[in-house]
Amino acid sequence: MPDRLSFIVDHTPDVLARVVQLCRGRGYPIEELTFGATDHPAVARLTVVVGEGPRPVGRLALQLDRLVGVQRVVTEPAAELAAV
Repeated sequence: MPDRLSFIVDHTPDVLARVVQLCRGRGYPIEELTFGATDHPAVARLTVVVGEGPRPVGRLALQLDRLVGVQRVVTEPAAELAAV
């Protein structure tokens, strides 16, 4: 089942590339990706829905949280996505 990861990131083009590379490199298929501006011009919101990967998605979230330019990561479990 898919999991949704929501990020608050620096509004720079390289942050999106780093997130996608890390997800793909760790074996998590990206099913949906949304990137948008916020009220603050230097900050953006990024939402990624990933499919089943080789490890729990919590581990991926911890690795993504350590990337340069990522300020915060929030994980939403698959059960909550199905209810929407």
